[in-house]
Amino acid sequence: MAFPLGWGFTGEGGETYRMADSDRHGAAVDAELSSLASQLEALIRRIEDLATGAVVIGRDEAADRSGLNEVERHLRSALRELNRARRA
Repeated sequence: MAFPLGWGFTGEGGETYRMADSDRHGAAVDAELSSLASQLEALIRRIEDLATGAVVIGRDEAADRSGLNEVERHLRSALRELNRARRA
């Protein structure tokens, strides 16, 4: 559907964006994705520390470590997908 000049598009909240607004919106989305990536990286480090700590304190529950390793793998996968989305 073609829009006459001067029309924008409607965002998720119902607000209308014009071209300059969409540039700002794009920058806001990029910033949000970057923030999420940083948070995922921090969370991955925390999970790694927990998994390492479980080994250091001598916990013999392999299920705990394997569960943490599984969480770490999923978070790393999510981070890769997020980085792909940022490049797109």
